[in-house]
Parts: sequence; C-alpha cells; structure tokens
Amino acid sequence: MFHVEQNDKLIDIKKCPVCSGNNLSSHLKTRDFFFTQEEFSTSQCEDCNLVFTNPIPKDLSKYYETPDYLSHNTGNNGAMGRLYSAIRDINIKRKFRLVSKYCQQGSILDIGCGTGELLNYFKNKNWATTGVEPNSSARKFAKSNYNINVFDEDGLDHIQPATYITGLEGVSLINCEG
Repeated sequence: MFHVEQNDKLIDIKKCPVCSGNNLSSHLKTRDFFFTQEEFSTSQCEDCNLVFTNPIPKDLSKYYETPDYLSHNTGNNGAMGRLYSAIRDINIKRKFRLVSKYCQQGSILDIGCGTGELLNYFKNKNWATTGVEPNSSARKFAKSNYNINVFDEDGLDHIQPATYITGLEGVSLINCEG
C-alpha cells in the first residue's frame, strides 16, 4: 500500500497512505499533552494535502489504554464526560451534513473509529460502514453495541475507498458509490 521503514518502536511512512504520492513534507511537531507527554511529528502530502502522524509508533494501543481517554469512555460520567458526549454528537452531525453535500449515500471507512459513534450515525442513515480501531475494548464495544464491522489495524490492507475526509480524532474515507 505505502512504503515504510521500521525500527523497533516506529514506522516511518515514505509514501502517502491515501494517494501513494512520495512528495511528503514536515508539517507540525506536537506533544501528547494528555497522557504520555511524548513528542510527535506530522507529515503532509503535497499531492493530496493529507496530514498524518509520521513516524507512527508501532504499538498504538498504549496511547489509548487509560480510563481517562474520553473517546473510549461510553458513559456520561461526570461533567467532562457529559460535555464530551454532547460535543461529539454535535461534531458527528456536522460531519454528516458536510459529507451529505457531496454524497447522499455510500460507504464510509473510519480509521480510528473509537467506540463507533460516527459509524453508527452513518449506518442509521443507510450508509455502509467499516471501522478500524487499534484499541480492543473500543473495537469490541462498537461491534457489540452498533453491529458494525470494525477491524484492528491489519484490516487496512484489504480496504481501498475512493475519497477521504480528515478529522481531529482520525481519518474517515468516503466512497459515494457504495
């Protein structure tokens, strides 16, 4: 799919995961202020403008294995949990309206789908949905509560939708033709 170089902890992406272009530039350096405090770099594809973490840590699961990670917290525990759920629901509806301007129906791939709320919303609007989620408990929740197809990262090798939308919590790929 895209050329990578690996060491014991990182996977360095050499070609764009969406368009396979090799014209990548450094985009931004940031820090995981929430949990690990580690620094991360992002690259931008000059051909399709996708921005993605690069290099990618080999073991992504450690970044999501905390009960304080709200994207995987399905309860409305406390004020922050309720606020997060309300904002998430607003953002899901906004994303659906945005996509609906271009496609009335189709298929969506949500990479980093968490517990599947975005996919469930699209599914309820008669879209075909597939998710990729590295966290096993979030993946299990999405499958059992929403009856959606969710795979671990190995599932990416078998999926090739046509267009994409990016979001802060992950990347969603859209195919208007179903």
